[in-house]
Amino acid sequence: MTRFEGKVCVVNGAASPIGQAVASRFAREGGTVAGVDQAGHEVGDLSLRADLTDEAQVEAMYDQVVGAYGRLDVIYNNMGLMDRADHSALDLDLDTWRRVQDANLTSIFLACKHGVRRLLDTEPSGGAVVNAASFLADIGAATAQMGYAAAKAGVVQLTRDLGVHLARSGVRVNAVLFGPIETPAQRAVFERNRGALEKRLVHWPMGRFGTLDEAAGAIAFLASAAWSDADQGAWPPNYPQGARRAYAMADIKRWMRVFYARFFTTSQYKRSAAPNGPKISSGGSLSPRGDWRAPSDGNSVAWLAALDRVPD
Repeated sequence: MTRFEGKVCVVNGAASPIGQAVASRFAREGGTVAGVDQAGHEVGDLSLRADLTDEAQVEAMYDQVVGAYGRLDVIYNNMGLMDRADHSALDLDLDTWRRVQDANLTSIFLACKHGVRRLLDTEPSGGAVVNAASFLADIGAATAQMGYAAAKAGVVQLTRDLGVHLARSGVRVNAVLFGPIETPAQRAVFERNRGALEKRLVHWPMGRFGTLDEAAGAIAFLASAAWSDADQGAWPPNYPQGARRAYAMADIKRWMRVFYARFFTTSQYKRSAAPNGPKISSGGSLSPRGDWRAPSDGNSVAWLAALDRVPD
């Protein structure tokens, strides 16, 4: 596939395993890659070092990329820090809190602030921003690192707001709420607590870690324009020409109505194959005891009203 042919892609946080996998995926699909990290590395056609929590360094980094290639089309923000001193907010010290917020949220804020300007300056203006978040941003968890989870929730909301703010500019903004991906650091988190991985695997739908290839594929999909234009991207071999269509907003809204109707009318279903495993309904959070607590707005009214406000 060559869906990034002629595109300049910045991978922030490029030295990590996921950053390297995404940079490699962009390059394999024709992209020119600038890898950026505070640590020394050799990722990308242009390898840069910058402290992504330092505004002056972030701005200078983008100047180098645009100065070298004359354009910017894709930004993937892969920044993330899971600090071993980060745990319950009840006894989390302020220095750790600030360090975690800077590494996970401030860095992405600065990368978006100065990167989006370059996307808009590229002719034609547009492009894509993909931010790395976490499933912990969207659930309550008894064992979560609270500084990290709060920072990633901030990333999700920043992404939502930027997506709306830039909707008519041609710049697409998305976030990926990663679950556990198979990396040495992620596995080490579980290995520090004997038996923790086996307990968690019961609740993971696929019963395993996600792979680096899967993570990179998701990022590449969101960073490309294939999902928005039937004439872009690469279709599977021998895929029928007549089936290659882009969906109109009216069609998307119709199918979203079908999804909402099925989602909110499902009272409960098994969350895992474990005997007597916890059951879940259409919303809520898993309690420390394993019970699924339904939310106060567990119906489709508000969701359908929001969908109706989206123009066709």
